[in-house]
Amino acid sequence: MNTPSFSVYNASAGSGKTYTLVKEVLKILLKTPNAQNYQHLLAITFTNKAVAEMKERVLSRLHSFSRPNAYEQPCEMMQSLSDECDLPLEKIHHRSKRVLQSILHNFSALEISTIDGFTHRVIRTFAKDLGLTATFEVVLDAEMLLNEVVDAFILDIDEDPVLKKHMIAFAVEKIADDKSWNISRDFFETSKLMLDENHYEHLYTIKNKSQSDFSNLQEIINTSYQNWEEAILQEVQKAFKTISELGLETADFAYKDFPNFLQKCADKKWDGLLIKRLSDQIESGIFYSKKTAADKKVILDTHFLVLSESYHLLLALCSQALTVQTFKKSLPTFSLINALRSKLDTIQKEQNTILISAFNKLISETINEQPTPFIYERLGVKFQHYFIDEFQDTSQLQWQNLVPLIGHSLEGASHSNLGSLLLVGDAKQSIYRWRGGRAEQFMELSKKVSPFTTEIKTEELSKNYRSFTEIIQFNNAFFQFVSTLFQDPNHQHLYADSCQQEANAQTGGYVSLDFIEAENAEEEAERYSQKVLETIRGCSKEGFSYADQCVLTRTKKQGITISEFLVKNGIPVISSETLLLKNSKEVQFLLALLRLKVFPDENQSRGTVLNYYWNHHNSVEDYYLWFKQRMDLPIQQFFNTLGSNGKLFDFDLFVSSSLYDSLELAIQQFKISNSSNAHIHYFMDTVFEFSQRKSTSVSSFLAYWEKHQDKLTIASGEESQNAVRIMTIHKSKGLEFEVVIFPYAQTKINDSKNQKCWFPVDPEQHGGFSSILIPMNQKVENMGEIGERIYKTHQSQQELDAFNLLYVTLTRAKEQLYIISHKKEESKSSKSLNFASIFKLFLEQQGRWKEGDLEYCWGDPKRISKKEPPQSPPTPITWIGNEVSLKNILVKKTHYWEASRTAALDFGLLFHEIIAQVRFSFEIPQIIGSYRLRGSFKESDLDQIEKTIYSLVNHPKLLKLFSEENEVLNEKSLITKEGEWLIPDRIITDQQGYTTILDYKTGVPQPSHKQQIDAYGKALSEMGFIVKNKWIVYLANDTKIIVSE
Repeated sequence: MNTPSFSVYNASAGSGKTYTLVKEVLKILLKTPNAQNYQHLLAITFTNKAVAEMKERVLSRLHSFSRPNAYEQPCEMMQSLSDECDLPLEKIHHRSKRVLQSILHNFSALEISTIDGFTHRVIRTFAKDLGLTATFEVVLDAEMLLNEVVDAFILDIDEDPVLKKHMIAFAVEKIADDKSWNISRDFFETSKLMLDENHYEHLYTIKNKSQSDFSNLQEIINTSYQNWEEAILQEVQKAFKTISELGLETADFAYKDFPNFLQKCADKKWDGLLIKRLSDQIESGIFYSKKTAADKKVILDTHFLVLSESYHLLLALCSQALTVQTFKKSLPTFSLINALRSKLDTIQKEQNTILISAFNKLISETINEQPTPFIYERLGVKFQHYFIDEFQDTSQLQWQNLVPLIGHSLEGASHSNLGSLLLVGDAKQSIYRWRGGRAEQFMELSKKVSPFTTEIKTEELSKNYRSFTEIIQFNNAFFQFVSTLFQDPNHQHLYADSCQQEANAQTGGYVSLDFIEAENAEEEAERYSQKVLETIRGCSKEGFSYADQCVLTRTKKQGITISEFLVKNGIPVISSETLLLKNSKEVQFLLALLRLKVFPDENQSRGTVLNYYWNHHNSVEDYYLWFKQRMDLPIQQFFNTLGSNGKLFDFDLFVSSSLYDSLELAIQQFKISNSSNAHIHYFMDTVFEFSQRKSTSVSSFLAYWEKHQDKLTIASGEESQNAVRIMTIHKSKGLEFEVVIFPYAQTKINDSKNQKCWFPVDPEQHGGFSSILIPMNQKVENMGEIGERIYKTHQSQQELDAFNLLYVTLTRAKEQLYIISHKKEESKSSKSLNFASIFKLFLEQQGRWKEGDLEYCWGDPKRISKKEPPQSPPTPITWIGNEVSLKNILVKKTHYWEASRTAALDFGLLFHEIIAQVRFSFEIPQIIGSYRLRGSFKESDLDQIEKTIYSLVNHPKLLKLFSEENEVLNEKSLITKEGEWLIPDRIITDQQGYTTILDYKTGVPQPSHKQQIDAYGKALSEMGFIVKNKWIVYLANDTKIIVSE
């Protein structure tokens, strides 16, 4: 009898998992005559790039199978499907044509997406149940929002005395520990815990705790701390008294260890009390040394039991005291989490946004409470077949959310309508624990521990189709050796059992393992960079292009160091640093113009503008004289002197234009588009998005830029550029390169810096709290049996994550692999192991290590693979922007509402921003009210604007134009036949089909205004509109409205 299928594929690096996934998807699509079967399929993968690749492969295969007579000479995939599905080739051909045609007519129904994409769809479906509006926006930049949360939190702290008390305690604790008193950074780090799925379960348990609850916990901890402190002091005094009464002195004890131990207990140095030498003395029953007098030895032997009992009791007491002391120091941070979460919820509600990282939590809390059939009904589709790629990167919460949907398919399916689940992953490539991914989750499924009743079928994809034999053999031997270093037996078996890959037909290849020697960090960076440069040049001589080579680094900082060195030495590179918008000279120039808009006398910005202009427009005059003559001029004159044709840049128009339009003006008038690249496009996209989502204020944008400039990058067209790739190991996941160079191969195996853990406590003794958040460090190991267990589990996880990172690195190479490490003398203890010491241990195990040798290799460095023709340079991108017209609010020398020039500009821009949102008169109170709630604008300005708008909409000629009966378009772009962009302020079409154009102006009437509105009328007429009226509305003083026809 047929049964639902549940398959798990263990797919090591380069084992053809994408090929396998695509084949299994095609089986579902082609095994039945139903051409719409793809609508019951859900395939989930990790990245958008992987989604695009899978869709492309599925469609290209279907297209290939659909070609005339494809079944007469079938490809390997087609033949394989025929054999495995027991389908004639001709039937596969005909079904492929029908399925492909159906998909192309309903492409959105082919549900291949990222896990975030699918959860987004679920949340959209359940928006009402989740208390969200249907129009909520997804926030991708979590750090930007969290910074906003922290700023608002600090500003509002005075409103809550209890919260303020906790914050002061937090600051005092930092000062006491001799740390920076600037607490905003700590608040930011604490707020990040709210987005970390690894902390979700614990955070959920304290969700409803009030600040009073945290205060109560603080009192309990303080009282407990005092009690333990007194108990320790009493026992120490008792032990010293016993020593004194016995006539013993400190020197009578071996190495003075026991008296020193007592003193450390009294001095609250409770961390690291376990000294092996003293514990050996206790175990052997001998406290004294050979030099101790005979009578003293007798006394020590006689009273050993009393002293050893004191030792064990103090160890237990100090362990408890250390635990409570850690709680006491952690409570200020712990107590602020809920307040920060509340502020985050408030801001998201105000902005109608939701963080993408919150998707899984929302589903877990709400959707899983609904019956499964109801979920399907709301989604509007019933999936029967599930495919999950890169399952080792699927978080625990994501998997828990999918289980009820998949379970309904596997366990509730009828025999005539069987469901299926295919998981593909590799626990050795799980490197996203910090994002919720757990290798252990996939390992459990591989051992057939299932959340479903359906039996799991496991299969190993053991053949490597990516790399040449030398690389495969090196990795097989190296990771077999690595398996012996794990402390956890499960991790040992993972690497011992699945790291012996079969080779493919690509024989040869090359592996190099080199060590550098350096005395300090500066010399180390220089040596690593030089070695990378030599390697790239050597590979280039062997016929590898720059694009064939990739440098992988553990940290972004290391990548920047290598990148800068290579660029200085003439090597073209593509890295996160080169893709940063801030590194574009054009972007720097535009930002300098924006700063001059706000601070016209700022010398640094003036210097940037002059330097850019000189390099791109002037090469005749003496640079220093030219620069000096212009640097201190008044701002208008400063721009008037740039160029030989008089006034080049319209600074008045630049200042009066909106944020986006002013930059477009600069691009056009300085002809930046003639020499632009993708940086300008992405920068302008950033400006546009900021203007739409946040503010049109130049100052606000500049503040945003300062915070985010190190993360704003372009999406490069890497494939078309002949340059060396430089990226972090995490970004290389799923990629492959002809040549991989891995410098800085010295990462520590165990590094718990800035990590947190939850220490379980008895709720009855801790005010209802079941766990407390504390720093994860070596102190935890000394906090009793629970602490030791937590610490060992954490160390085991860190160990696996570190070796997984190394596995991902060494398996990216196809033909050549270069490892560059550091020759250091390291301890062999597990706590201090790093990649460098492991490579040395491996060479020793292989019998190849020689103390004086720094270079080791396997294979031949000569290139074997076919050389690809040089890649052509990418087509230059030209800036296509709107022509900046005088439609923008212009403020001339006359003052507007008798205010200063700057105030008038701000007022005019604000008015234009508000009026652009008003479609009908009844909307005015709500729109003005929303601006009042922001608290960022003067009430007097808003009062004046509100008065002016009411005068406008109640004007006799305009009254009907703000009626709900009309169709209204505010500030919609028009493109003329000539390609010119026009943006009328307001287009109104009445019920009879007649159209009126309104354009708002400030200042005095000008001929160009009439020309502009005529251009709007002409464009609309050509588009089929019946233009009846073209009115220019002049907003004069005292809310006087002048309508010019």
